[in-house]
Amino acid sequence: MTEEPPVKEARKPAKPRTFYELPDGTPLSFAEFSKFVKDMVRYHNGVQRMEEETTSKKGKIKKKIFDLVVVPDANRPLDGIVLEPGPNNPLCIACGLDQTGCKHPYLDYIGSTNPIATILVESISRKEDDKGSIAAGGMNSYLAGLVHKLHDEHGVSLEDIRWVPITRCASRGEKHPQLQD
Repeated sequence: MTEEPPVKEARKPAKPRTFYELPDGTPLSFAEFSKFVKDMVRYHNGVQRMEEETTSKKGKIKKKIFDLVVVPDANRPLDGIVLEPGPNNPLCIACGLDQTGCKHPYLDYIGSTNPIATILVESISRKEDDKGSIAAGGMNSYLAGLVHKLHDEHGVSLEDIRWVPITRCASRGEKHPQLQD
């Protein structure tokens, strides 16, 4: 009886390497991050399986397969387009508060351009909409009065503060922002 040659175990195919880059093609290094973080980035941004052909000096064609993850640039989330409140802003279109009859839609922030503190206010009140200014009525005017009252004690005046409304339009109807799709 002849002995059969030993059966070689099948090797698992090599897992393709993953490369990360910004939308403009700038490579990113995720070497210092844990596998969990890398997997989360892959999951949230999606993976493209790429194939690249190279030719050796002997003329042999070799295929290189790799995964590519394009990560949005946090400094340029819309690829350089400035997203400002207005009728063409996709968030304003989805929100619809600008269509509820407000007198001053898309109110901008007010106060210092180099603030000591920034006060984020939830929304624009009807009184603020009537006057066209933040902190001119409602709860925000109460906060402004409180800052003014504490000026001597803390040395911070209204000129040192920036007021930023989260929603830039007053709700003049029963409509509330519905940003869920």
